[in-house]
Amino acid sequence: MPSEPEVLAEVAGSGVAVFDLDRNGPDAGLVFWLGTRGYLRPFRSPMQFAQLNVSSFPGLAAGREDAIVGRAVQECRTADAPGCWVCVDVGRSRALRPTHAAFTHGSPRVGHDLTAWALEGRDPATGQWVLVQALPQLRSPHGTLTVPLGPLPPPGGGGAPGMFSQMRIISTGTQGDGTHALHLSNLELWGTLHLL
Repeated sequence: MPSEPEVLAEVAGSGVAVFDLDRNGPDAGLVFWLGTRGYLRPFRSPMQFAQLNVSSFPGLAAGREDAIVGRAVQECRTADAPGCWVCVDVGRSRALRPTHAAFTHGSPRVGHDLTAWALEGRDPATGQWVLVQALPQLRSPHGTLTVPLGPLPPPGGGGAPGMFSQMRIISTGTQGDGTHALHLSNLELWGTLHLL
C-alpha cells in the first residue's frame, strides 16, 4: 500500500492520486484512505469528518448511511421503492475515475440477494446520471463482491470520460426478497482521484 507521504505528494504535485486494487490491495481504496486520514489513523467512517457524504432515496429503513462506507458489516437497507438508491459524494473539489468497486451485502438473512442493480455516475457537464455498469448478483447473507469497471461512459459535454464526484448504486428492479430495497455495507472504490 502506498504511504501517506507518497499519496499526498502525488495529490499535491499533480492533483492526482491513484488507488490501484491490483497493485496495492483491498485496504488501499479511496474510502479506506479517507477514513484513515491518509493511512495515519485507525479507520473511522469518512463521513464522521466530512471527507465524503452518503445519501439515500427514499431513505434508509435499517442502519445508518455512515455505516455504508464503514468497515464493520452492518445491516443497511434502503426503504422499498422503485428506483431507490445510495449515493456516495466525494465532494465538489474532487472527482474519481473508478476502476473497481466493492460491496458487502448488508442483510444477515438468506434470500435477500441483490439481482437488479447498477452503478451510475453523475456527469459533471450535464448533471445527468449515466450508467457506469450493471452489477452482477450479490448474495445474502453478507456476501461480498468486487467488480472491475469499464469501459467508462463518455462525458455529455466534453471533458474526461468517467470522472465523477457523485456515484450511486440504484435498484433497477425487484430484488431476491421481492422488494426494490438495496442491502449494502462496506462500500469501497478504487481508481484515480483528481482534485478539481
